[in-house]
Amino acid sequence: CLVLNFLVSCACTRFSEGTLCFLFWWPLQASSQMKLNQERLALVSLSLLLATSSAAQATAPISINDDTPAGSTIVDLRSVLTNNQIADSADLKILNHQDPIVNCLAINGTVLYATRLVDRDSLCREPLIQRYVKPCCLDSEPCELWLQLSHKAAQSNVLIPKLRLRLLDSNDNAPTFRRASLQVEVQEGERGRRISSPDFLAADPDQGDNSRLTYRLESDDDEFSFALENSNRRPVVLKTNRALDREKTDSYSLRLLAVDNGRPQRTGTLSITVLVLDINDETPVFEKSLYVASVPENAPKNTPVVTVRAVDGDQGANGRVSYRISPGEYANHFDVSNQPDGSGLVKLKYQLDADQLVHRGGKIDLYVGAMDHGSPQRSAEEARIEVTVSNVNDERPEIEVIPLSSGVPENSPDIPVARVEVKDRDSHLSSLSCRVEDPEGGGGGGFVLRDDLSSALPSGNFAGHQSRGFVLRSERPLNRELRSTVQLIIVCLDGGGLNGTAVVRFRVSDRNDNPPRFQKPVFQFHLPENTPPPENYRIGIIKANDKDEGENARIAYSLEPSADADAFHLDAQTGQLFAGGHGTARSCCAGRRRDRPANEGWLR
Repeated sequence: CLVLNFLVSCACTRFSEGTLCFLFWWPLQASSQMKLNQERLALVSLSLLLATSSAAQATAPISINDDTPAGSTIVDLRSVLTNNQIADSADLKILNHQDPIVNCLAINGTVLYATRLVDRDSLCREPLIQRYVKPCCLDSEPCELWLQLSHKAAQSNVLIPKLRLRLLDSNDNAPTFRRASLQVEVQEGERGRRISSPDFLAADPDQGDNSRLTYRLESDDDEFSFALENSNRRPVVLKTNRALDREKTDSYSLRLLAVDNGRPQRTGTLSITVLVLDINDETPVFEKSLYVASVPENAPKNTPVVTVRAVDGDQGANGRVSYRISPGEYANHFDVSNQPDGSGLVKLKYQLDADQLVHRGGKIDLYVGAMDHGSPQRSAEEARIEVTVSNVNDERPEIEVIPLSSGVPENSPDIPVARVEVKDRDSHLSSLSCRVEDPEGGGGGGFVLRDDLSSALPSGNFAGHQSRGFVLRSERPLNRELRSTVQLIIVCLDGGGLNGTAVVRFRVSDRNDNPPRFQKPVFQFHLPENTPPPENYRIGIIKANDKDEGENARIAYSLEPSADADAFHLDAQTGQLFAGGHGTARSCCAGRRRDRPANEGWLR
């Protein structure tokens, strides 16, 4: 060929490592000295070519089966060398001891044999990381190594061209993944999500079909949530067949199988755990729509009342729930705090008074809400808490006495004296028991308390409050002359053992049931005989008493008509007796009440 004004000639010979070419070139116009040097170069090259061509040459590679055991004969080297002038007793030597294959081989005469197990995969293996990035041996290029020999002939060592050793593959390796297991993450709600990873690729150190891999996916998921997009080509892609719901299934266990095409087929397995990532698609839900609790009215601040719980199917902040008390009449008496286990503890913030809740049946209705910490935030439907404030018996019965008149008439049985109303802020009214005590007369003093069935609504100080009414009545007639003022004590006992008392005072009104009585049965006065007294001469005074009072006890005095009565004069109001003329030594007189005959008395 003509290159840069040089005429180039080639002479080539074939060695085991390739073709060796010797180039000869002459300038189209050259000096005599240049021609001389070129002739010398051509001569040397030609001599080398001729010497080499006369040596023994290998015509084909030597095949060695994979996993050839130690001691196995591989080949008689005379059969693979051309121009064979090697005697049976030739002394053959291996020269390239630095190559790993030489550690497995030896020569006995002209026979090449294995000194240890010949493992093609270890002798031909590339660095493992390269196998995953660029799979080995997927083409038809065989794995060949070199063996450099020499033999001694005519007192000299003759170099034999390198022999090609072709290591034949057997399917003795299963595909392997970088790791035994792998964890990947997929967000819930996404359909058709594609997942790829270098870890999805397996490597097989075998060759050809023995290392050509096909992938398939196995799962215990009956819904076939995942599939392989590429099963026999790179890259291997895992995709979701449907939208995943983390609240239903939060993880999936898959097995990615890599199967070679050898005989028998071998399989490698990668365990894949798919974690489904959460989105805030769930709303908190209370475990109960109604919680029932009870707390005593004397419970101190921070007393636990009830534990509530709302469940959110989401995860992390999306599933973390906080609680609040909804506004209401008694909402400020309670507080709720989040607990480490996700519940809410409702506690007492201020002390309660059951007596103020009588009109509500002693119950308080609270409403509690729950919300998660996701975005957007989701809130639960409120739950109701029914709190019963139990009464503590710390209130005594209260008694109010309402007189029915200013006084009670004597000699009248079964007379209503007063109306008694009893209120107890603690106990039920039906548990009250009341009685009458008469400190002066002993026992009940002839008085009794009877339920006032005719009473409609409380009156007096108890108006607007629940109370129980009684009527205080006398069981027997009263005698004012024996006891004009009565003081009684009303005692009421509640179901808890506390009592209340009230004092009842009233007067017994008089009836004219007593006649006047003279202080003496006979009043004696003396006058001188036959001596006329002066006019309005005071002889003495006549006294009578009446146990009644008022008008019923006012006495009018008078003399009964007689022959001697004209000689005397009796003051009707004071009972003073006056002489008014001559008379006998003895006269009869009498005192008389205005409205009834008086007891007679004698005047002498």
